[in-house]
Amino acid sequence: MALIAIADDIRIELKFGLLTGALVCLYVLGEFLLGFHTTRLDIGAYSGYGASVIPFVVYFFALRRWKLDRGGGFLTMRQGVRSGLLMSMIAATVLAGFMLAYNAFINPSFLDKNIDMARIELERQGKLPGEIRDTLEYLRVSNSFPQQSVFILAGVTFEGILVSAILAYFLQKRPPVIDEV
Repeated sequence: MALIAIADDIRIELKFGLLTGALVCLYVLGEFLLGFHTTRLDIGAYSGYGASVIPFVVYFFALRRWKLDRGGGFLTMRQGVRSGLLMSMIAATVLAGFMLAYNAFINPSFLDKNIDMARIELERQGKLPGEIRDTLEYLRVSNSFPQQSVFILAGVTFEGILVSAILAYFLQKRPPVIDEV
């Protein structure tokens, strides 16, 4: 019974967190399909920022829904940030799962191809063999699933808190204070 009460309490966050995660996954998948992280790295260096628009739009509608459905027309900063935190944690989990599936099943050679491209570029730039080795090792470690998961979970959650705080600031409406005499 308590689990049902908790699920009912976070229904909006669950719905919009899953939606955010799914939309960001589709955006990232589109980037991969268009080659923005393989053959068109010049575009990929900037295209990822477009995914940041998704939480702004989805969280705006989520906080508005929260304000109308659960808040009785009111929303405080604390409620908005709490809601955004929950949504972003859900979205981050979805995105981390997607990246695991992408790297393990959809395109398992993705990391190796990117490291080969980086090696070719470093050689073209005339870097020393030791520099190339160190840079490629750093790329391999920082793009491994455990490291990538930490970056995704922390980064998406932080971004969600920031986005929801900005939105809550503009959407907030405090309930009136009633003085009892």
